[in-house]
Amino acid sequence: MARNSFVNTVILTLAGEEVKITTNAWDQLSAESSVGAGVMEHPVALGMHVYYAALKRQHPEHPTAKTFRAFVDVLEATEDEDDDTPLDPTLPADTGG
Repeated sequence: MARNSFVNTVILTLAGEEVKITTNAWDQLSAESSVGAGVMEHPVALGMHVYYAALKRQHPEHPTAKTFRAFVDVLEATEDEDDDTPLDPTLPADTGG
C-alpha cells in the first residue's frame, strides 16, 4: 500500500540560495485552504503553497516569506532531501519470469 507522508524535507533554491524546509500536515492544510476549491485540479499550485507555508513557518524572516508572489518569482528548484535515487527511464521492464 502506498504511504503518503506530510513530513518531507525539501531543499528549495530561491534566487540562487538553498533553503532547507521540512513540511508538516499543517502546511498541507494551509495550502489547501489557499488554493481553495479544485485542489485536485491544481497539483503544482498546491505543492508550491505547501512549500510556501513551510517556509513562512520555519523562516519567517526570509524575504520570500513575505508574499506568495515573491516566493514564486524566485523559486528556481526543489529537491527532496530524502530521495537520493533519481528515476532512470532506461531500467528494464519486469518480464515476470
